[in-house]
Order: sequence, then C-alpha cells, then structure tokens
Amino acid sequence: MAVQGNLIDISLSSLISINCNEMNQARLLVKHQEQEGTLFFDEGDIVHMTLGSQEGEDVIFELLTWEDGTFELTKDVRAPKRSVQTSWSHLLLEGLRRMDEQALAQGNGDNEADRERRKAEREAAQRMAKDFTRIDGIDGALVSSKYADVLGYETTKNPGAAAALAAFAGRRAEELSILLNAGAFEQITMSGDNWRMIVFPFVKHYIALSMDPKISISATANAIQVTKRRHRKE
Repeated sequence: MAVQGNLIDISLSSLISINCNEMNQARLLVKHQEQEGTLFFDEGDIVHMTLGSQEGEDVIFELLTWEDGTFELTKDVRAPKRSVQTSWSHLLLEGLRRMDEQALAQGNGDNEADRERRKAEREAAQRMAKDFTRIDGIDGALVSSKYADVLGYETTKNPGAAAALAAFAGRRAEELSILLNAGAFEQITMSGDNWRMIVFPFVKHYIALSMDPKISISATANAIQVTKRRHRKE
C-alpha cells in the first residue's frame, strides 16, 4: 500500500533520511508542477534516481529545490538498476551547499512578481509570529528564512541577531542529523541563565520562540503544534 503526502508537510530531505535510516526497500515518486522524479531506496541508501530522461546522482540537486508538490512512497519495490554510488548523506549535504550558493548568487535580481510574492510571505510570517506570542509562556517569536532573513517577528528585542542565531542553529542541526543518521531535525533548544529559545523548521523557514525559562517546554508543546497546523493551511 502506497503512502501519499505533500512536500509542504514533510520535506524531501526528511523523506530521504527516514527511508535510509529505516533501511527501507522502496520507491518514492515526487511530483512538482508538470515534473516527476523517482528515487529508489535499498540497504540504507539511494540506489537509483530519475527525472524525465535524466538519471543518476545529479537528479537530487534539482529535486531538493522543490518546496511544494506531492509524493507517493511504495515499499518493497526494487530498483530496476543502480545509477547512484555516493552515500545519501553526502548527496544531501552537497545539495544544501548548492542551494546556499544559489541563494547568494540570486542577490537582488527580483522582478515585480518576486517582490509581490515576498511581500505576501512576510505578511503571513508576521501573522504567525503574532499568533505564537499569544501562547502562555512564549514572550517572543520570529520567523526567519534559512539564510537569516527576518520575515516576521513579535516582541523580539533584536530580530536580526535572533534570525542569525536561528538560521545558524537550524542549518547545523540539519547537517548533524544527516551526518549522524539521526532522522529528520524537528527542534533544537538553547538556553542560558535567564533565557531559553527553541528553534524548529516550518516549511522552508525557521521559527524561533523565546520562552520564560521557568516554564517547561512540554507545557507549551500542544499549543505550539496547534498554531503550526493552523498556519500550515495558509
């Protein structure tokens, strides 16, 4: 029986990590707009990939840029051939590196459509940050891009520094999860004598929440999940 889902809910990198760590033999079909990619897993690694007429390791670098789309996972499907020799963790790390380079290279070359899209994105991020601060025990919230751009914040004293910290911690946590075969990165907690911050991925961004260190994280966990689900539908 196939498992179906949306890349907005679970990223391709997470799907790869889960299937490789669980040593699944499976086929993963990924669709984005009019394109369809296929990945085959066996013995804890990716063994074959296709995208249209293209096949092999380079396919992953295109698939990782797909921020939305659907997927279908079918277990116990054997790959028709082997076209991938590099380990899945190395491929993901190289994909992250290339995405970083591409984001930097794009610079300020935005057109009107890009500016409108970014404006809507920032407005949604601001609404989300405000909603998180309505949770008892949360005294600040920030939504950051994975490159430390501040998209929205509420009652955060130094949003630039918070975004830089969230992006740094989030990216390092993702890389360590890959290197240690620890599965998908879900949340990281940082704290000092008088502060506590939790950082977690949300679609293609990071969310950083500052909390009263006297309040347990478990006391706010349910409200945080409810808020995430509500904004995931936007």
